Amino acid sequence: MRAEINPFQSARFPAHGEVQIDWVGRMLCIRARGPFNAEFMLRATQALASIRTGRPADGLYLEWVHWMDSMLMPPEAWDRLALSVQRFVDADLHGRLNLVIAAPDVEARWLMLPRLQALWGQSRPVEVFDDLESAQRRAEAVLAAWPPLPA
Repeated sequence: MRAEINPFQSARFPAHGEVQIDWVGRMLCIRARGPFNAEFMLRATQALASIRTGRPADGLYLEWVHWMDSMLMPPEAWDRLALSVQRFVDADLHGRLNLVIAAPDVEARWLMLPRLQALWGQSRPVEVFDDLESAQRRAEAVLAAWPPLPA
């Protein structure tokens, strides 16, 4: 199952940002390229809600979030993201671990990363990586310790 949001999809006000969302076994892989606006966050969180229906039946999965270019978003976009995260937590639809990848040169990393860690950290462990290789090794170790996907 895959969902993709891009700025070329029609909307009343153009969405700013891009995200690609895929299931890979027990990993919900989110690749996000900002900056983002509130219109984008609304559509992205709707896409996440629909794709989460494909989560493993036992609910055991990790969220892999790879930020590229920029993490910058205005307060309205942040509010929509935070509300969405809270709704997923309230419905017990969130991952059991977040692996966050953001290179040190990603715009607004210094500002947004602590806020995201605090938001997600209320409901699950959050681990941050500067590079994909380190995050991939950690994901492999976590997934190896978890049971295989139910048939």
